[in-house]
Amino acid sequence: MKPITIFICERQGSAKKRSDEFINFLADHEFSHINALSERNQEAREKVIVVTSNTDIKKYKDKPENIEEINPQKIGGKVEYIFAVNKLSEGWDVDNVFQIVPLEERVFNSKLLISQVLGRRLRIPRKISYHEVIGRYPIVTVTNHDKFATHIKELLDAVVESDLSVRSHPLDQNHERSKYHFDLFNLSYLPEEKFINIEKPTRNLQVFT
Repeated sequence: MKPITIFICERQGSAKKRSDEFINFLADHEFSHINALSERNQEAREKVIVVTSNTDIKKYKDKPENIEEINPQKIGGKVEYIFAVNKLSEGWDVDNVFQIVPLEERVFNSKLLISQVLGRRLRIPRKISYHEVIGRYPIVTVTNHDKFATHIKELLDAVVESDLSVRSHPLDQNHERSKYHFDLFNLSYLPEEKFINIEKPTRNLQVFT
């Protein structure tokens, strides 16, 4: 399954500007092995689409709807990054968005918007079997800047009705309280099967202990 990253922008002009910056970044880092600059930019551009109300319908109308395609020869097969305005709050049904990047604090300025975005992204992928989901549990990552991370966390806690979080983790061995660490022995429970004879009723019973 192909993971998709969506960058949520506040305005259409911002989406276009940020996508161009990101394409240049991809060209320099992911396609640095290609000598020709124009070819590097072209390869990077095929991985990115911008979806706004001003988007060229003829050019991009099929890519968002086929974003789950993994064959690079087919429509949408190469796309991995989407720059959009309010795309996740609309009726766009896709299961493989695993990273959400709000590029500005104002993008996540309401509990309703956070509910819509997370609600659409926390769906279990339909094309993956149950055993694969359990074994390789999909995680949605919301990446943001530390300057507005606290505010977004407050809104997110309100959405999920989380008033208090308690975390537990082992202390580093150099910590002064690590001397109180101790190991727990976990008992192993093994089933044993045996047969016994009884007089009434006159038959063998299977007893599990």
